[in-house]
Amino acid sequence: MPQTAIVKRIVSAGVAEVSLLRQMECALGCKDCEGCSQKPKEELLALAGDPIGVQAGDVVEVQPVVGGASSAALLVYLLPCVTLILGYLLAARLGLAEWGRIAAAIVFIALGLLPARLVDRAIRARGAPEFTIVSVRR
Repeated sequence: MPQTAIVKRIVSAGVAEVSLLRQMECALGCKDCEGCSQKPKEELLALAGDPIGVQAGDVVEVQPVVGGASSAALLVYLLPCVTLILGYLLAARLGLAEWGRIAAAIVFIALGLLPARLVDRAIRARGAPEFTIVSVRR
């Protein structure tokens, strides 16, 4: 799904750092938003591949890079759920009381989140662009 962003700086040849816009009420009509009430509270920065040669300050349309997203989503969402249920059922099988089952489920969900954290670190360390710039909005 395309998203609007502002190019903050050029990182290297073919890669730009963009600020993703979350609020679009102003329709990007102003160049200087210092006093704008629509300015987002937090700036979301991401790397974007630049096949068209943009400059800092350009308003662009970006598309998420396809590939690996479904397996990462599976890891992040499904694995903790499976480990939570597994921990609870294992504790029940061992005959633990309800509080023991809940404690085991909490420990197992933490173990299920660990691979997701490691994958997130590996993706960030790689530093590959998360988006591709598809067009410049004038």
